[in-house]
Amino acid sequence: MKKFIFLVMTTFTLALWSCGKYNDIPGNEGELSEDLIVSVEIEQIEQYMMSFRIDSTNAEKISYVVIEDSEEVPSASFVLLNGESVPIDSKEPVVVTDLSSFTYYKLLIAAEGAGKTTMINPITFRTKAEGYITFRSTISSISAAESNDGVVSTIELPIQCVSFEDITASVNFATTDTAYAEDVRAKEGTDYIVKSVTTYNLDATKNRINEVTTDLTVAGVERVINFDAEHCYATLVIETIDNYTKDGNKKFDVVLTTANGCSLTSYNRIAIIIADDENPLSQLFGTYTATAVSASNGFPPNVNWEVTITADDETEDKIWIHPICIFGGLSAHDIYPVYATIDLAQGIIQMPYGQCLYGGEDQEYNMLIAGLGDQPDLSGINIATLTMGDEVVIEWQSDLGVGNTNANEWWYQAIKEIVFTKK
Repeated sequence: MKKFIFLVMTTFTLALWSCGKYNDIPGNEGELSEDLIVSVEIEQIEQYMMSFRIDSTNAEKISYVVIEDSEEVPSASFVLLNGESVPIDSKEPVVVTDLSSFTYYKLLIAAEGAGKTTMINPITFRTKAEGYITFRSTISSISAAESNDGVVSTIELPIQCVSFEDITASVNFATTDTAYAEDVRAKEGTDYIVKSVTTYNLDATKNRINEVTTDLTVAGVERVINFDAEHCYATLVIETIDNYTKDGNKKFDVVLTTANGCSLTSYNRIAIIIADDENPLSQLFGTYTATAVSASNGFPPNVNWEVTITADDETEDKIWIHPICIFGGLSAHDIYPVYATIDLAQGIIQMPYGQCLYGGEDQEYNMLIAGLGDQPDLSGINIATLTMGDEVVIEWQSDLGVGNTNANEWWYQAIKEIVFTKK
């Protein structure tokens, strides 16, 4: 016999969700009796629960079970014997919990009374899909320069509400600097302002449609982003402020705090680094378009991806590059950043080989970056020339690749002619 799901009944009052009523029909142990009348009304269906109300006349016992839609339907006597009992003449809804989201179920209700047994037609329902809200960026930090000489420096944070069906949801957001030492904390109103948020959808060609912009600088405006079927995407805009002082980089976090109608993913926090524009390295930080050519005979011959360069928390001439390359079908979020050092006087960047990009020595994969050759170079460095002017361009002088040292597997990636161009 198949295993049936019997779910605990709790009771509380809920707002009306649906008004369809399902009337009784003969069960397979008895005939319909005009003296035994049972009807059910579905009240609410959510991601993990549903509720219903039962009206009855002359019923002496009412029971129910909920089973997945693919399972066979048991008899009325089985439901009465093994199901959860419903209090006769109760005015409270019956609440079924611990369901799975976006799943089809059958609600089976059987009753006996006046010497008869009857069972409602099986009621099929589907729980709502579980939506989630997340930062669309997979990086954990973003660097931006201070606004300077009337040129505004803007940070745009993309956010998305993801669901398999139309959904109405919202998320609150906040800025915080408590994770950082007092002398590097960025203060709202002094170092940055939270400017606006725009919600929208994307058409088939990825163009924005249905744009709605909220000015967040207006006093009393709530810091909440609302999503629906026509507005599944949002962009939060933050502008930096020039403090005209060489006081080092400032830091704060943007956090998605409370979601309604959806869950939050782990990508709910992004660190923002405001690079001191009096720091000569500030022009280097930001997002780059990376291009390269395959160094193997594989396909595709050309490789393109997006790279972010951020400042190190402690060392002024040290930077972090993420990701240095894409490999193995991994997303950028799964790949570890690598560090490099800057020599502005010579206009070069030096990145040591042998840095781990994925896994570790005690795991199945220990993916390291290496210089290409007859044997992987894990101890040398790759040097890039740095051009800083109207355009920031980084050109790597040597080829590089990725391999798994735990299994001596080479190459998961092998590229040459690598160029980063700042957006």
